This record gives sequence, C-alpha cells and structure tokens, in this order.
Amino acid sequence: QDLVAPETSNVRRKKPSKQELNNLATMVCKKLASCPRLNSESSQVDCPTGVLCGCLALLRAIIETAGGTALREGTSILIQELKIQRWSEALESQNKGMLSLVSQFRAKGKPEDSVLIDLMGVIFDVFLSPGDSTSDVAICCDKESRQRGFDVVGASTRACVGPDGYVALVSRINGLMSSAAPFLKHRWGHGTSGADGHSRHGRNVSKYSGL
Repeated sequence: QDLVAPETSNVRRKKPSKQELNNLATMVCKKLASCPRLNSESSQVDCPTGVLCGCLALLRAIIETAGGTALREGTSILIQELKIQRWSEALESQNKGMLSLVSQFRAKGKPEDSVLIDLMGVIFDVFLSPGDSTSDVAICCDKESRQRGFDVVGASTRACVGPDGYVALVSRINGLMSSAAPFLKHRWGHGTSGADGHSRHGRNVSKYSGL
C-alpha cells in the first residue's frame, strides 16, 4: 500500500515486509519479461502500453524503497528470459588491466549494486532500444512508456552505493555514440582533416551522435 496509495489516501498504511517486496518485485519482473515487442512502427497504434507503464512505475517505486535487495531474483528472470548480457559482467571486463589500478582507489559498491546495474541494462538494451531483436521498435514504443523506462534507469543509477552504476551507463552511451558516428558521418557529411583530425573526430562522435 505504501508503494501505490496516494499521499492523500485514507487507506490504512502498512509497511511491506522484505518478503512481500521480494515477491512483488519478482512478479513485476515476470510480467515485464512477457511484454510483447512490436514488429513494426505501424503496430504502435494498436498496442496499448498501460500495463507496461504500470509495471515500470512499480519497479521504480520498489527500487526507491528497497534498492537492489528485492530485485535479485526478478532481475535474473529478466536476463534469462530476454537473453541479454549482464552489464555488471561487461563492467568487470572493462576494469581489468590498467583500469584495475584505478579501481583500487574507487569507492566500493555493495553487492546489490550489481543487481541494479544489470536491471539498468535490461531496461536500456531491451525496453528502450530494439537491441539485437529482429524488430526495429523498442518495447517502450510511446512517450509515456519511454519516460517510465528512463525513470527506472535513473532510479537504479541513484540507488547504487558505489560509482559503478554511472560508469556502466556512461560506457553504454559512449558505445552507442561510437557506433552511430560512422553512419552519421556519411549521412551528414561531417569528416575530419588536418593534423588535429583525432581531436576533431572525438568531438564529432559526441556532437553528432544524436544523443
């Protein structure tokens, strides 16, 4: 009731137990895993997103209430059902080598941070973008559902104790920018020349990525 009842409601409030939050989080994640993906942009008109938006709103409330503790099982279900790589594993591989020296001086996050980082990856790569699917339409296919999705990503990032949540998100965005740069370079006619070509290229990647 604390999660969904408005502040002005006269409903008697009861603080949910840890087990109740875990059960709710798992059920919400199972429902999200079953959300259909549209085949084309023309299908958006006939695809209501009310249930999707409701689940994402609940997910954000759970994150803000219990952090990643309640979402361990649900996040694993999403990753298994949707078959995507865990962002936490990708982040660990990036921290090897020279970056491992830097990571020794960084604040350490809690184990729950990995759950939140993986959840961010699910929402970002599956719900907010087409990802590796055969469809060119994301599951969050309208303005409201996209906003709800980004709200979950933002809540997950803020709930991380250590900095790895922000690092994972920035790394993913940089990857998108690097992928988009060659296409946009040819489409928009922006190129590099001269001795400072490398520095210009770096600016073009961020400036013309569309993000």
